[in-house]
This record gives sequence, structure tokens and C-alpha cells, in this order.
Amino acid sequence: MISQKRFVQIVTSASEQWRSKNRELFSCFDTEKLWERIHAFVDLEPDTDLGNFTKSLDFGEVSKKSIMRAAISEELFPDREERLAAAIELALDRAFLTLFDRGALSSLLVLEEIPPRGQKAMDRIASRVEAAKPTPKVQVAPPPQPVDPVAQCVKDFHELGMQAFKQKYMNDTRNRIFYETAIDRGLI
Repeated sequence: MISQKRFVQIVTSASEQWRSKNRELFSCFDTEKLWERIHAFVDLEPDTDLGNFTKSLDFGEVSKKSIMRAAISEELFPDREERLAAAIELALDRAFLTLFDRGALSSLLVLEEIPPRGQKAMDRIASRVEAAKPTPKVQVAPPPQPVDPVAQCVKDFHELGMQAFKQKYMNDTRNRIFYETAIDRGLI
């Protein structure tokens, strides 16, 4: 279990490393206000809730709703503290990118456009957040119910022309049994 004091140290350290790594990008913004908005987003957004994440570290499983579930796994980060630091970085990446995409950071821009080095950091953040999104489960349609060959014969009797029906059911010995069964049941 990670103590509260160690948790604060890891959060502080990971946040500072994240800020340092993205320094070129953040120099384009009013950094004090940027940092406030990112922290507010991280605190309010359920996918980046670090409190729930640390609780799940103690129980061994990341919340199923969390975008961190696949990206911050025990296979990638066997140490709990490393997982926590990686989760913090991912949470901050997601917060920044979401706020930027929603236009919530446009008023904080101090430059006309983001320089190439800053754009490189932005692309790295975007690719990391995209990779962490859970893959949607593909809904597989149930296989169609097998068609009753006798019912199909009755349907074909009413829908096909006489020549086509005769060719399919009377001339084909494999299908003739279905025609005879339909007659025996009084369906045709």
C-alpha cells in the first residue's frame, strides 16, 4: 500500500517531470492558468480520478471505466509506484488534450501558433491518449436461425414462379422431400 505522504511525493514528482518533458508546448500558454485548469479537469473527470486509481492499486485492478486500465497494467509497470506515476502522466496528458480540443485553453495561448517542437509534444500526447482508449467491444450478430426447409418450401411456393418452384422442389430429389412433407401437412 502506498502511504499518503509517498502518494503526494509521487504525484508531485510525476507532475514536475510531465511539465518538464512538455516545456516547449507549455511555453505557448499562460502556464499558471494552464496548470490550474488541468488540475481542475483531473479532479472532476471520472476517467482520470487518481484517488480511485490508487484505491484500485491496493485491490490489484484498475477501474473498468478508466482509460488507464489498459495503459497502466501490471505487465508494463510491475511496481505500484511506477504505475501511479504512469497513471498521473496519462491523466495529465488526457486532461491537457481534452481541454485543448474543447477550446478551453485557447484564451490562454500567448503565441499565435504552436511552434514545431511544441507541436511534436502535442502529437506525442495525442498518440498516447489515443493508445490508452479502451477498444470498443464488437457486437457480433447472433447467427441467423436455421430456416425450416418445409416452411421455406411453402414460402417459395407462394413467391416463386411455377417453373422456378418446379425446378427447385419437384425436379431436385434432395428438395422433393420438403415439397412432399408440405403437402402431407396440408400447407400447400
